[in-house]
Amino acid sequence: MLDYLNKWICYIPRPIYYMVSMFSLYMFLNISIHYICDWMNCNHWINLLGHNLICNQCLDIKKIIRDNQMIFYGSIISTYILQLPTYLRKSEEI
Repeated sequence: MLDYLNKWICYIPRPIYYMVSMFSLYMFLNISIHYICDWMNCNHWINLLGHNLICNQCLDIKKIIRDNQMIFYGSIISTYILQLPTYLRKSEEI
């Protein structure tokens, strides 16, 4: 099974492979942080006042992950736009 998977991974361009793996990591972190904060009851509006230190850290981590995701999405879009002429030339050759 792994040989079959490794065979198909070789056909995926490296930048796309790295972007998909990083996107999966960000999604896993984002979902897990939201579930952990929900488990600690930090999704209530009273916790926005900063009375609970753990909930305050949950909010900070969510903001950091959101900011990193925006940077990551911007890099995906810019990489795609920069690679677009290469993909168009390859499609013209076919």
